Amino acid sequence: MILSKILCSICLVLCVTVASLNAQSVPGDTNRTTFWAFEATIARGFFLHSPGAADVLGYDSSDRKPVGDYTMRYGTSFEVLRNSYAYKTAPQTDFDSSDEFRLSASRKILPWLHLGLDAEHVSYRIANMHMNVRQYTNPYNQFNILTFGVISFPTLRDAAVNGELLDPILLHNGWPINTITAGTHVAFHFSEGNIDPFLKVTVAVGKDLYRPLSTFEYGASGGLRVFISERVFVTTEAGIRLVQFNGHAGGRTVSALLREPSFRAGAGFTR
Repeated sequence: MILSKILCSICLVLCVTVASLNAQSVPGDTNRTTFWAFEATIARGFFLHSPGAADVLGYDSSDRKPVGDYTMRYGTSFEVLRNSYAYKTAPQTDFDSSDEFRLSASRKILPWLHLGLDAEHVSYRIANMHMNVRQYTNPYNQFNILTFGVISFPTLRDAAVNGELLDPILLHNGWPINTITAGTHVAFHFSEGNIDPFLKVTVAVGKDLYRPLSTFEYGASGGLRVFISERVFVTTEAGIRLVQFNGHAGGRTVSALLREPSFRAGAGFTR
């Protein structure tokens, strides 16, 4: 929510700036002699049906049992059907969106060609995460003491069976994956004036801060830099990138490819 408000504010500033530049010429609207540019940007990314989130989190996979172990062993026929239906109809765990903060430095090689380095932090929002109730009621856990109680006391049997039903029902959203990436980009600029459209190609590698996961990213975007003074500019861009997750989670090898459209805005300066 806060990020969305910031993006809207930056867009408003950009629109006002572009309008003022169109209304009057800004002094110094000539070829620039500066070679370096530094900028800070924030972005919001979106994902359209990216089921790889379950595997990346490590608690869900294609071989997930449709019914819990306690329900299969001690549940009635109705409870087995009830729990099975709950698992089959539960919403799928998906990547929902991402919040990104990037610092960039670029060098002008030719008037139309810039090369740069990027450092970025990305937080991934995942929707419909399971509570993992079954990991606390699994009779095959080495130190689980409920198995004896389930056999001996019907109340515990009911609690264990109903507890497994909570797994597909108690879903929540969160930001469990946070990555730090380092990368490079090539930007093609079409003007050296106050309004500077550009195309950019990026490549980056990264690592999750809390999980044994690595990322490889590449993408393309188009945008606009608008100089509000001789050296200070605001920028906005839209693009798409592909993010490949690799590593281990939940005792399994993880490999998931995400397609992420995003909108980015920020500000910077040249020297």
